[in-house]
Amino acid sequence: MDKIHLWPEDIIYLGDGATKGFILEEPSGQRHALWYRFPSEFSSKITEWCDPFVVGALFNAMSIPADLVVHGNVSPSLIFNLREFQDAWSSWHPELYSQVDIIPEASKERTQPDTQDAVMTFSMGVDGCFTAWRYNKPDHERIPYALRAGILVHGFDFPPQYEETFDRAIKRARIILDSVGMTLIPMTTNLRTINHPMESRHGAFLISCLILLQEGYRAGLIGSSYPYATMQLQWGSNPLTDRMLSSKFFPIIHDGAGFNRIQKVAYVSDWPEALQNLRVCIRREADQRDKNCCRCEKCIRTILELRALGIQIPPSFEQDVTNQQILRMRISEDVLRSKFYDEILEVTKSRKASNRWTNTLRLSLILNKLIIQVKKLPITDRFRRRTSRRQRE
Repeated sequence: MDKIHLWPEDIIYLGDGATKGFILEEPSGQRHALWYRFPSEFSSKITEWCDPFVVGALFNAMSIPADLVVHGNVSPSLIFNLREFQDAWSSWHPELYSQVDIIPEASKERTQPDTQDAVMTFSMGVDGCFTAWRYNKPDHERIPYALRAGILVHGFDFPPQYEETFDRAIKRARIILDSVGMTLIPMTTNLRTINHPMESRHGAFLISCLILLQEGYRAGLIGSSYPYATMQLQWGSNPLTDRMLSSKFFPIIHDGAGFNRIQKVAYVSDWPEALQNLRVCIRREADQRDKNCCRCEKCIRTILELRALGIQIPPSFEQDVTNQQILRMRISEDVLRSKFYDEILEVTKSRKASNRWTNTLRLSLILNKLIIQVKKLPITDRFRRRTSRRQRE
C-alpha cells in the first residue's frame, strides 16, 4: 500500500501566541503544513506525543488510502483503538474509506498527568452548554474528573479569515465559562483545509484539539449531537467511535446522549450567562457567525424549544420567529428522523400550551416530509405525475 508520512514540528512562539504543527506528505509528494495555534500561556499543556496529529490525519490516510508512517511517538493504546475506529468507518462508508496501518517511529505510553482536570470542546451551543453546566452547577453530577476548561476552535464553523468574528465569539464564550469557573482556551487550526466531507470527520478534528492538550488534562469531553433514542452513528461525532479516539491515559468522553435536545435546553434554562450568549447558528454570513440569524432551521428550532418550555426568548436571539417562517423553513431528513420537533410538540401538549404556532409547526412537518418523499421519486415518475396532473387540469 502507498504511504503517507507525518512529521511533527517544534512549537513556534510569536508574541503571546504559539503554534504546534506537523507536515503531512501524501504518496503523490504533495505536502501539507498543518497546525494548531493557541495562547502561549497554555504551551505547557501541549503533548510531545504525535497522538493528536494521527487523529487529525487518519481520515486523510483512509481516504487515499495509504498507510500512515509517523516520525515520532504514538501511544500504543491509541493505535489499538484506532483499528476499531477504522473498522467502523470503513464498514459504514466503504466507498470513501479503507483500513490502513499506523506505523510509528516509536510506540510508548505517555505518563499519566498528575491532575483530575478535564477539558471539553465548547462552541457556545446547546450541547456544549449542557455539558459545562451539568458538571459545574451547584448541585452538579459527579464524574471522576473536574471539568475545568473549554476549547473554542477557530477554523470549523468560524472561517479562519474572519478573525474579528472569532474575537467577538471569544468574549461571549468567556462570559459563559467564567461564570462557572472554567477557563476558555481559544484555538485556531487549519485541519479542515485538506479534509472533506465534514459530516464524518469533524468529530476527529475536534478531538485532535483536545488530545493536543493532554499534558495538562486527564480526559477530554465532547457534547453529544443526538440522543441515544434517535442516534445517528454515521455522524462525525457519536458515542461509539468518539471513545475509540482515546488512549490509555487520555479517555474521550461523549457526554449527554442520555438527554434529548429539549431536555438540554430546559437544563441550562437556569444559567443566565449561557442563555444570554447561546450560539446555535452556523448559517449566518461568515463575518457574523458569532451571532444567531434567527432565520435558519436550527435557530427557529431552538426558539421553538424555548417557547415550548415557557422560557422568554433571551438576548442571544435578536428577534422571535413568525408563523410564516415556521411554515417556510426547510427541515432535513436527518433532523426529522431525530424527532426534535416531535419533542417540542410533546412538551407543549404536556404543558397544555398549544397555540396557533404549534398547528403551523405540524403543517410544516407534513410539508417537509412530502417534499422529501417527492425528491426520492425517480425523475421519470416525477415527470409522469406532473404531466398527468396537467392533463387533469
